[in-house]
Amino acid sequence: MENAQVAPTNDELAASLREAQERARISARLLDDMSRTLGPDTLTLLPNRVLLLDRIVQAMAVARLHQCRLALLSISLDNFSDILHKFGREEGDAVLRLVAGRLTGAVGTVETVSRHGTHAFLILLPEILLDETDVIAQRVREALEAPVELHAEMPQLAVSIGVAFFPDHGQSPLELIGDADAAMRRAAQVGDRTPAIFDRSMIVASAEIAAERSDAAAGPADLGSLDGAASPLLNYLRDANEQLLLASISSLDKKELAELALHRHTDFLAVLAHELRTPLTPIGLASAMMSEVESDQIARLQGVISRQIAHISRLLTDLLEVSRFNTGKVRLKREVVPIGAVISQALDTCGPAIRSRGQTLTTALPRVQARVFGDPVRLAQVFTNLLDNASKYTPGGGTLDLRVEADAESVKVTIADNGIGISAAALPHIFEPFVQDRSAVAFNGTGLGIGLTVVRDMVEAHGGRVQVFSPGTDLGTSFEVTLTRVHDPVRRV
Repeated sequence: MENAQVAPTNDELAASLREAQERARISARLLDDMSRTLGPDTLTLLPNRVLLLDRIVQAMAVARLHQCRLALLSISLDNFSDILHKFGREEGDAVLRLVAGRLTGAVGTVETVSRHGTHAFLILLPEILLDETDVIAQRVREALEAPVELHAEMPQLAVSIGVAFFPDHGQSPLELIGDADAAMRRAAQVGDRTPAIFDRSMIVASAEIAAERSDAAAGPADLGSLDGAASPLLNYLRDANEQLLLASISSLDKKELAELALHRHTDFLAVLAHELRTPLTPIGLASAMMSEVESDQIARLQGVISRQIAHISRLLTDLLEVSRFNTGKVRLKREVVPIGAVISQALDTCGPAIRSRGQTLTTALPRVQARVFGDPVRLAQVFTNLLDNASKYTPGGGTLDLRVEADAESVKVTIADNGIGISAAALPHIFEPFVQDRSAVAFNGTGLGIGLTVVRDMVEAHGGRVQVFSPGTDLGTSFEVTLTRVHDPVRRV
């Protein structure tokens, strides 16, 4: 009799447990969807869906303006479910973080990498050519199919890649994403290692697959099919309300940042007008005098004009570089380059100005030549900017020091000076555009406040890091640029 009473009770407990687990799963899914919309992906820290859609909209506008293409890559980890089942959630999360890092490293910082669903990713390639897409897709595949050393028995990742182009395919962000997904599913279906390019026939196949999956998933996975399903929905709404409150607080902070950005932008325009007007004065005077002076003085006046034109060109170059990074137009022509050759080019460029100020420059290079994988022109621009910056803000007769240190993994270039330093208030923001320390403006009232922004963007585009250190005003400044060292030749890309 007791056994007959216990059995139904156990069945009820088991049923209640299954229902609770299902509701917990639904709540977790809803919260995960919400967090993906409101902020960066919490696991990989990649851009969220909102930011990706915003960048696609911007890239489409640029593509229309310049009459060029953009590409969207949809990447699926086909055997991720097997990995998750065999190794568990923690190892699965570690794999996703590893994949996010490899994708970012494979395409650089100009393109946008975003997590798309549980085990898929999207890569936005603005202003791309068809053959460039093939090269990047192959680089992505090689990066993801490299051994996963998180576990001794971890298998190689199985990867499928689909590609959709604008304006050839989808005309809206969501349509373009759907087209790239359809191409990815076709690649997974046929088991092709080459990226599948979208065509209209894939839409029908994707719709049939989606219908089959929808029929298979109908039932307990639907909120409306659960008794008492209002409970997880209520929890979802409560959490959403909390997120809205946090978003309101965040909007106030963003409003302050926007006002600060507007203030900086206004100051920048005033500085730009001054900077462009200043060289125009000697150019105008020299031009007016050329018809009246003796022939032996013409060369001197031409030199004045040439120097001022070079100054204007430098200002416009910095402006264009910042604009290219903001719109994703920078393309690096990378190759294996000795760091010493890049440094020598920067020294040749800055040497005359350093000597004219009576400053002393000491250099220390490693005995063994260290090499990096980068664009030699862009890297020379980085160190030219830093050397020029150190010289401009160091009094005449001061000292500059350039050191290159290398270990097995990295190359570190340090450029230090005993100049005016950087105040504690300005130091955290010194790489932001249009930011100039008050003491710097007072000491040398030239420049737009974007040279260090260009340095930061260039270094990060090479996968490196730049840091600044200063004890304070009048105590000197030190910049450290760290790049990845290479030991074997790497093909040009």
